[in-house]
Amino acid sequence: MNYVFPWLVSSFIFLHLFVFTQEIKQLNFDTFTDEDLSKPEIQKQIYTYADSLANAFKEKDALVYYNKLLPHIKNDSVRARALINRLTCYYYISEYDSALSNINEPIEYYTGIKDWSILSSLYSIKGLSYLKTGILDSSLVYLFKALDIVETNDLLQDRSDVYHNIVSVFRELKEYDKALSYCLKSSAIDLQLGDSVYYPSGLNGIATMYFLMNNYDSALFYYEKALDWYKISKSRFDIASTYDGLGRTYSNLGNPKKAKFYLTEAYKLNMEKGYKRAAAVNLNNLSTIFRKNKQYDSAMYYVKKSLEMNRRTKNILHVRDNLKTIGVYYFEMKDYKNAFAYNVKYQHLNDSILNQNMSDKIAEFRTRFETEKKEKEIALNNLKLASQKSQLERQKTQQKAMLAAIFVIVMVLALILLYRKRIYRIKLLQLKQTNLINIQQTKLQTQKTERQKVANILHDNLAHLIANSQQSISVLIAKTDDVQPKKILAGIEENLEFAHKIAKVASYELSFSFVLDLNLVDQIEQYIARIKHSHSADISFQCSEKINFESINDETKINLFSAFQELLGNAIKYSKARHINISLFNDGAKTVLQVEDNGIGFDYNQVRHGQGLSSMQERAEKLNGNFTIESESGFGSKMKFVVKTNF
Repeated sequence: MNYVFPWLVSSFIFLHLFVFTQEIKQLNFDTFTDEDLSKPEIQKQIYTYADSLANAFKEKDALVYYNKLLPHIKNDSVRARALINRLTCYYYISEYDSALSNINEPIEYYTGIKDWSILSSLYSIKGLSYLKTGILDSSLVYLFKALDIVETNDLLQDRSDVYHNIVSVFRELKEYDKALSYCLKSSAIDLQLGDSVYYPSGLNGIATMYFLMNNYDSALFYYEKALDWYKISKSRFDIASTYDGLGRTYSNLGNPKKAKFYLTEAYKLNMEKGYKRAAAVNLNNLSTIFRKNKQYDSAMYYVKKSLEMNRRTKNILHVRDNLKTIGVYYFEMKDYKNAFAYNVKYQHLNDSILNQNMSDKIAEFRTRFETEKKEKEIALNNLKLASQKSQLERQKTQQKAMLAAIFVIVMVLALILLYRKRIYRIKLLQLKQTNLINIQQTKLQTQKTERQKVANILHDNLAHLIANSQQSISVLIAKTDDVQPKKILAGIEENLEFAHKIAKVASYELSFSFVLDLNLVDQIEQYIARIKHSHSADISFQCSEKINFESINDETKINLFSAFQELLGNAIKYSKARHINISLFNDGAKTVLQVEDNGIGFDYNQVRHGQGLSSMQERAEKLNGNFTIESESGFGSKMKFVVKTNF
């Protein structure tokens, strides 16, 4: 569902006043002086040209003209519209930070003139830009602001658009029940308005939500209903998209025959219309059906065909996903050589994508800095020109005055110029200092990202691979009766265990530098949120007010977080608990971390000398605290890590 902001077509208001119907002709910006750029007729010509580029999907070219023209526009209304056009271009080329930096001024203007439709759309852009940058809480805040405006002012069509945008956020949050409720609201409005474009798309969205909620019967009902509408409108792309949804749904309902039929039809339609990227997705979905039936030759055929098509269309992200899928298929086929080879290809491409994203981000920051610097220089030059013009006018008026008065005025002007020069030097020095600080912050952020990436590789990939290898070795040991091979396998298993611990320690050490960036409570909540969906146990967390943990020193903070990771990891791995409760309290004198589960428990006397528990006791004693265990087989466990906050 891509109901982002259809109002954007009408947001190019300035263009509608000066419409160009002829082919876009090259406009040389360098032929205009600063004096030319202050003239409304020249501004109109440049503005119209920039809008023509934007409408021709040449957003980056249009931005060059918007950025050069905006500092010269004095009319508030025209400037607000220009800013909307510029931030729209930034949004469509995925420069969401730049879009956000340009949005507050037009919001302020349209709030003042009470243009509620455009204002709600601006809040929608802001919310969706935060969604694209992954800041989902802020995204919801601004989308609900937009919703409040359209509901208060009874803007029915705009309300449907906002509902669609809110669906996108809740879908990203995996809160599919909430996403479904807004899908249903939006669809009801589209039906009421008789919108034959958005209504079937809304039905498709409802079907998708039911699919994600594993309610495949309801998903099937709405996909078929959407298909009936699309067949009336004969929209082949939408029909193909709905066929794909039907195919995936029938696959989950255990009907591979119909699943293959609809996915094949979707593929044919997409290839017929030249939608090769969508066709590659159909092929990938076909491969998963054969995989479910253990038909790995057919599954491999379709996923490799999808890989080839994604390479031809330069769809790098899907190429990466195809490589990972092929590696998984080979692993399931026990062809570990090819599985390893494709996993290496996947890792290399994934690292390349991450590095490219980082390079693009740095380039974006550099471009934004240069643009802002140029705008400040232009504004400063305009100020100087205005000052010089004023001085000339005053000199003409003072020519008839007495020589003494002229001398005094010249002296005053000289002092003013010296003062302005001094102020300019101070501002220039401040700007240089700010630039140095920004460069240093960028370097630090880059280092932090690289360290986190290495930590993630150690923890998510290497440690996971070692754990899988350990499991395979354990299976071989259990199946082997010969003493000598069994002894060798046991040695390998011991080495793998040691390597697993080394990888885990290295990952923790790399990650701990980032523990210090956040409050301890925020760090724990983020950690729980990352692992919560990958484990069956229900994890709850209670704590004191966050401000109570602000004064904890770095060593104590790192040790508390490390103990939390160790205790939670043990509870998940060994307790077989359905519920794990974590509490963290600070009364000023001491901090208490407690992890309690309702699992199988254990005999304390049998594990009290274990390496992990001994290490926990030593860590607590080092911080002038203590570590206690309460557990009994069959009745769960309670582990308490207590440290003195100030000692």
